Order: sequence, then structure tokens, then C-alpha cells
Amino acid sequence: GLQQSLSGFLLPPGEDGEDAASSKGNAREPKISGTIQVSIGDKLVEVDAESYVAELRREVTNLRDELVKRDREEQEQEVKDLLAYVQKLDQEDMQSLTSEISPEVLESMKSLVDTVIQGMGGDLAPLMGPDTITEIPASVLAQLCMWQLVVGYNFRQIEAREDLKKQLPEG
Repeated sequence: GLQQSLSGFLLPPGEDGEDAASSKGNAREPKISGTIQVSIGDKLVEVDAESYVAELRREVTNLRDELVKRDREEQEQEVKDLLAYVQKLDQEDMQSLTSEISPEVLESMKSLVDTVIQGMGGDLAPLMGPDTITEIPASVLAQLCMWQLVVGYNFRQIEAREDLKKQLPEG
């Protein structure tokens, strides 16, 4: 293909997905001259090759920018979805999630959250009490919720394993 035929003239792609020429500032690109024929619908049009390639490069740059933007938007939406899920849980659902968890595990999970939130308070942490209102960015809160789910799940697994060990005869 095209990449194989130009392989001796172009630098290899950079680690970040950009071609090395655009990521280095001192572009080592082949000089483009002449004209090429481009098929547009039913017409065959002759265009300046250098201008055409420049336009293709601009389009690639725009598409990369759009991909980055979409990735960022998807991550933000995932954060919103997790927060929305947690906020929509009614009291009955919350109790069903915690009903089989021992008070010790619940206290450990609460302690973890308290520690993280106080750690975010910096110098104000000693002044923070149980009624202190703290502003937390949604992304940080979503990450805290995710870690709380993971830690709670792992605590519950350990607790279940210990319960099973107590029920099995030693051997």
C-alpha cells in the first residue's frame, strides 16, 4: 500500500499516535510537487498535490482532535452515570446493598471515605467535623464511589471467606 511505498521516506509513528514529523517540529517530510487526479463523483479532477496533501493533513489533525474530545466527553458521561446511579438509589435499595455486610466492614468503608475526604481538606482537615459541607468535583466523587465499591466488595469477600472457614471442619 501507500505506507509501504513511502516507508523509506517517512519517519515511523510516534508513541502518542502522531506521526513523528508532526510531533517533532522539524518535519522531515518528503517534498511534494506536481498534480494528482482525484475522482469526485463522476468527475476526474486534477489538483495540486502539495495542496491536496496539506488539506488531508489538516483533516487528519481535525479528526484526531475530535477523537480526543469524544473520549473526554465519554469519560465525563461515565462519571455522570455513576453519580446518577448512586443518587437514584432509594433507602430500600441502599439497605439491600448493605444488609449482608457486617458492622465492622461498614465502619471500615465509612472510615476510608472519611479519611479520603479529610485528606482533600488539606490544612482545614482538623477543623472538619461530621456536619462540614465539602465541595468535591464530580470526577473525584465518582472515583471515590468506584473505589468504595471495589473496597467494599473486597471487604465483603474477605468476610464471606472467614465465615466459610468457620463453618468448615479443620483438617
